[in-house]
Amino acid sequence: MKIYYDLNLQSQTIPDGIGAVKKPILFYGTAPVWEIHLTEDGKIPDLSGIAVWRAAAAADFNSKTIPVCRSLGEQIDLADIASDVIRVNLFARTAEFLAALNNAKSKPGYFELQGLNQAGHVEIMVHIPITLHAAVDPAVGDPDPAVIEEYVRQSELEAMLSRQLFMEYSVDRQEVHTELQEGDKYIRTRHGSSGIPSDWQLIPYGPQGDPGEKGDPGEKGDKGDTGPQGPQGEKGDKGDTGPQGPQGDKGDTGPQGPQGEKGDPGEKGDPGEKGAPGEKGDPGEKGDKGDTGPQGPQGEKGDKGDTGDITGLKAFEVLEARVTALESAVGSAETNLAGIVGTEV
Repeated sequence: MKIYYDLNLQSQTIPDGIGAVKKPILFYGTAPVWEIHLTEDGKIPDLSGIAVWRAAAAADFNSKTIPVCRSLGEQIDLADIASDVIRVNLFARTAEFLAALNNAKSKPGYFELQGLNQAGHVEIMVHIPITLHAAVDPAVGDPDPAVIEEYVRQSELEAMLSRQLFMEYSVDRQEVHTELQEGDKYIRTRHGSSGIPSDWQLIPYGPQGDPGEKGDPGEKGDKGDTGPQGPQGEKGDKGDTGPQGPQGDKGDTGPQGPQGEKGDPGEKGDPGEKGAPGEKGDPGEKGDKGDTGPQGPQGEKGDKGDTGDITGLKAFEVLEARVTALESAVGSAETNLAGIVGTEV
């Protein structure tokens, strides 16, 4: 059976507001499991402070009357407590159940689920009206004995023992601290911050033991999230130059750079070898007639010619022709002499 209960309204509810609230029926001789779904204004309540749970069903509110059944300890399943679901195993085969019915078909009753905190105080109270119902053919045999009050008190003790255990240390049993410090000599414990502390005991210091054997490596855990980037580290030493890589492709020729400054004149070079003589030039223009040179020496007298038969006139013409020829020869000699002189200059 599933029962929905709102801790703030302190009443039984229905899921999603559909349908009507039904009063649970507990039959004699059965051992049902009631699944209690706790909410608080429609939300899942915080039950982390509850140390122990206990449940009971009764026919009245008389504190001297023993309930018809009780559930403690392992009879309450907390496997889904994180979802605020509590499963209560009820054992309705007790003499108290039969006495409460008193041969009647059914009687009104009440179911309670209590949650105790670490101080042993009731912090959660679930109270639901139910119906106690007889069975036509109950199980054969004597009824089970009811849960006695001693076990109820034990649940309160279990709640107190489930409180956090605190360790306290001291060097002189006067000044107390919760972390072991150098020079501490005494130790004591207490359950809960308000619990009664134990007596002081000497801390059993001894020589350090030998290191234990190295355990097997554990399984590799999941990779954690990447943390924030750390600060820039210091610049390391320059590493060795690596091998030269392959030559890359020749890049495009860049634009021509600006013209550089004019350099200083270089030193005068050595004279070159004399060139070959040039071709003979054209004859120059005829120069001015030079002065008449001194008369040459008297030539030797020639041999006497044969006697001619010419007349005196003929002889004169021959002589004139010879003079003209002599003048022409002198002119050519002067011309050649002027050409020779001009070339040497």
